[in-house]
Amino acid sequence: MKNKSFWQLVTGLCMTLLVLTACNRDDDAVAVIVIEPPVIHRVSNQTVQAGESLTVYGSGLSRAGMTTEVLISGRPAELLKQSADSLVIAVPATAYTGKLLVILSQGKAFASAELGGSLTIRPTAIISGFFPPFGYAGETIALAAQNFSEQAADNEIFLGTEKAEFVGKKNNDTVLVKIPENAATGNFSWRTYNGPLSMMPAGSVFGIRKQAYAVNTVAEWLSVDPGYTFLDTLVKGFPVLAGSKYEASKRVFDTAMNYLTAADRTYTVFLAGDVGYLSSELTRTKYIDNIKSSPSSFSPRLVAAIVPGQTIRMQALTGGESWNTAYTDFVYNPYGGDPDLANRIRIVMQDGQPYAQIYTEYGFPEGGPLKKLLRQFTIGNATLIEVDGDIGFNTSFY
Repeated sequence: MKNKSFWQLVTGLCMTLLVLTACNRDDDAVAVIVIEPPVIHRVSNQTVQAGESLTVYGSGLSRAGMTTEVLISGRPAELLKQSADSLVIAVPATAYTGKLLVILSQGKAFASAELGGSLTIRPTAIISGFFPPFGYAGETIALAAQNFSEQAADNEIFLGTEKAEFVGKKNNDTVLVKIPENAATGNFSWRTYNGPLSMMPAGSVFGIRKQAYAVNTVAEWLSVDPGYTFLDTLVKGFPVLAGSKYEASKRVFDTAMNYLTAADRTYTVFLAGDVGYLSSELTRTKYIDNIKSSPSSFSPRLVAAIVPGQTIRMQALTGGESWNTAYTDFVYNPYGGDPDLANRIRIVMQDGQPYAQIYTEYGFPEGGPLKKLLRQFTIGNATLIEVDGDIGFNTSFY
């Protein structure tokens, strides 16, 4: 009896093992999924840019119940559209030249196909700035830029909604463009090689200057011409910038403002636009700090830049012309003195180009630094002549 019971137990165990083994084999048979590999025939473009759309053509690229993934140089691409024979993807922003791989998966099973040869990824074009920060329609300006093509047809650059003319590359980090004729103040945007449209940050606004504005005074002109934003800030903000030292400069500053805010006074004023400040070694912040610490270094410059009672035209200048400034009238007349010390502006011609300089017979025997005359504007009875830097003043008076 004992032997019989023993063999019955052994037999039962064997049967259990056989059943379990059979079950495991059945489970394995269910779990094993064989995926037929997809096939890649070609791509719509063998050379693309990050962000650009690309179409992959082939067969078995997408199947019901399976997941399709595309990798470029190991970076996952966004799948925009898929079918069995084509995939539309967005090239990853971080992709670089390398292999394109299509992967089909279901659970833990997968199969893949690789594009023959490498997919060439062009670097993304970038515009990080511009100089000058304003300009007239039709002018050529410089953009701080990278990764633009040498071929104009490969690049599209817009100011607002208007397309700018691509003039060429000055070097690897500078692109030259011509401002569109119908452009308005706005932001630059661009694309290269049919890539996605990129845009500069909202605060990076390029200003379009006009040859004339519907204003009656020079002070109003400074507030609307984007080429004079810095001087407009200084003129409007001078009393606050000067703080407790304003009273010492008030008499000089008010004299300047009596001209700049007058609609009926005849005078010519030589004022530096933003380029004159931006091209100097001083930053705007440093210049403003200097004004705060020494207001008397700014207000006399305004008065010394004004020639009362004169309508000066650049095209009529031949060199050697000289005029007393409003600063001379302000200082010389009340106090008397040698008229040879008069604070004057005179014109010097060099290579056919007119320059202005502060000049006194004794204060500056050779004259102050030359400032190039850039352009003129007529504003009511006044003439505004833009120069490429502060005209200065004779410090011996102040």
